[in-house]
Amino acid sequence: MKILLRYYWVLLLLIVNLACTEKELAKENEQDIVIKKDDVLPLIENKTWGLTKIETQIGTGSRSELPSSPEYTAYKTQCSFVYSSGYVGFYSGNESTSDSVKQNHNFPAYARTFSIFTRIVLPVGLDYSWDDSAGTMVTHCYDGTKILKIPLDQTAYLEKGSLILYKDMATARATKIPENITLVAQEKDATKGTVTYYYSFRPLYPYKLHTTQWENDNFVMF
Repeated sequence: MKILLRYYWVLLLLIVNLACTEKELAKENEQDIVIKKDDVLPLIENKTWGLTKIETQIGTGSRSELPSSPEYTAYKTQCSFVYSSGYVGFYSGNESTSDSVKQNHNFPAYARTFSIFTRIVLPVGLDYSWDDSAGTMVTHCYDGTKILKIPLDQTAYLEKGSLILYKDMATARATKIPENITLVAQEKDATKGTVTYYYSFRPLYPYKLHTTQWENDNFVMF
């Protein structure tokens, strides 16, 4: 957790603070896709989300995932995000490496299980809303950071083309296509030009909730 607490502001602010414009992000296939606020937001707000990967793209080149590092691994195994009442929150926890947990609950072998402390939601200085002109959800930073000198009020867009949402855990468990939300942000680099960042998340479903105040709850990712 020391690694996570040290770096979580860096990652979370990168998610939504890197400057982007609708013109830069819009592609033909994205423009043609129509999603509805009343169908999408309730399915995002009623779930806990785990980071699955971060990809970068320079110009019109291909996407490539960030190389492995202790802090990158920590974000994929020790944190989760919640969207509620227009603000993004953060839970801390750990991924379980025990196969017996999956066997005891008849989870598929590819499932990932987590122990998450949900009693305290940490603020991350982000809010979210629906952008009618873009036809998708947007997030932006309302609070700055001393770690990264990133301007306030920068916006990232929910990518419509990669959006996959299910209504409940049973559906997510039964399907072979995993759920996904991807936030897309861009920045201008002096040497590289336009750099696009793709932050992909997958839901964590609770399968065991504890009644005691200081006990972690158990979640599974399909």
